Amino acid sequence: MVSPMVAKVKMDIVEKVAVVRMDSSTINPISFELIGEMADAIKKVRDDEDITGLVLASANDKFFSIGFDLPNIIDIPDDELRRFYRLFDRLCLDLYSLPKPTISAITGHAIAGGCILALCTDQRIIADGRRLMGLNEIDLGLPVPSTTWCILKDLVGGRTARTIVKTGQLYGPDDCLRMGLVDTVAPVEAVLPKAMEAVKALGAKPGEDLVAMKRQRTGPVEKEARAMFEQNEKDFLACWRSEEGRKRLRKALDAFKPHLKHSQ
Repeated sequence: MVSPMVAKVKMDIVEKVAVVRMDSSTINPISFELIGEMADAIKKVRDDEDITGLVLASANDKFFSIGFDLPNIIDIPDDELRRFYRLFDRLCLDLYSLPKPTISAITGHAIAGGCILALCTDQRIIADGRRLMGLNEIDLGLPVPSTTWCILKDLVGGRTARTIVKTGQLYGPDDCLRMGLVDTVAPVEAVLPKAMEAVKALGAKPGEDLVAMKRQRTGPVEKEARAMFEQNEKDFLACWRSEEGRKRLRKALDAFKPHLKHSQ
């Protein structure tokens, strides 16, 4: 008997706001399935005129997302890895350019791909306490995706973006706020309500003005990211398959495994 598929992403409409929660496990690894379901959710938000905005969240307070689902993609064939990379990039651009207000409600760690998804929303609210956020791709022997680099540079400035990328450091809430990675730090129980309040306030403003302003901001960034994508994809795949890359990915997988034991 085939087990029924369990949804990786849950969406609820609350007062015309779509609350999209990653719910694949405690660590919310980014898999083919999660990407597909989130892409469907974003399309629903884009196409439904009654939905005024989107809040991206996790179904738990431990992890927003740990990043790519290493155990299930580390050894996939090159054509499947390329497909995964392109689907993730498409998801990021679709979220980034969504013509409605978007806010990430970050109640847990947002690491690597998890951090990337948060960067693709208009604003980010992170819970106080020991929550970590950052891009540690360099520790995996990988370049950050071109879309990520362009969005990050636009958000925090070139100098700070270079520091974040070249160190691979994970930052606490106060440092995230200081660097411009997030807009607000709040108690964990206030993160989602604050995100909802902000999205509703933005959604109540004239829609055409908001869309034009967002296009003005995101359009040049998206154009730059697209121009860089082909070379970046080649670099990413080459690093993934390199001897040093395999060594670093295996090391990361060993660090990943303890989280899996407690994620179900």
